[in-house]
Amino acid sequence: MLAALLLPALLAAAPAAAAPADLAVDNAVLQKRVELAKGDAFYLLLSPQQRTLTLLLHEATLFVYDVKDLTVGQPRVAFFTRGGAAQWQGQVWTDGTLDPPRKRERLEVVATQGMSTEEAEARTPPAPEEIYEVPPRRFLVRFKEGVSLDVRPVGYTASGFGNWFKDLFAAMKPQPDDVLRLRVVLSKEHFDALYRSLPPDVKLMALPPVP
Repeated sequence: MLAALLLPALLAAAPAAAAPADLAVDNAVLQKRVELAKGDAFYLLLSPQQRTLTLLLHEATLFVYDVKDLTVGQPRVAFFTRGGAAQWQGQVWTDGTLDPPRKRERLEVVATQGMSTEEAEARTPPAPEEIYEVPPRRFLVRFKEGVSLDVRPVGYTASGFGNWFKDLFAAMKPQPDDVLRLRVVLSKEHFDALYRSLPPDVKLMALPPVP
């Protein structure tokens, strides 16, 4: 009798089984992550749920950037959205390049036999923070599929006329530069570090939420 009374309560408390469509999506996302881990390219994982942007190579975590804010936008004209890519989570984008690109002079360090320790230290290449000038307000990582990661430091306001006009002009073009833009806000320290250390041809995957 007791078992008969407890069974309905246990069934009601049991979590609902995942729908086949949800399982298919989870499997597809897992397969993409496996392919990224097996590849030789650096890649970024954007997790809106954990509020992190992680740089990886294979399965090794190289750096975790804390995302203070994330917004998703598409080109608009007269309040109408242009372009597709409504489903952005679970997608992988490739061949990411910095805009503006890093600028530095060519530097060669030549070691000679018999060089003293002091001379060798004097010829050590400078650290990235000494040779790479970081944009003060924002930079983009543009992917070949028409998606951009718009990276900004904490405290940046989008009221600057130059950037506002530039964005408006880009949105008004017959073929917009971006069909989707993911805007992330990082601390100034992480903003600088990402610009200075981002590898070329990086990939990006935006993770869907985990139930």
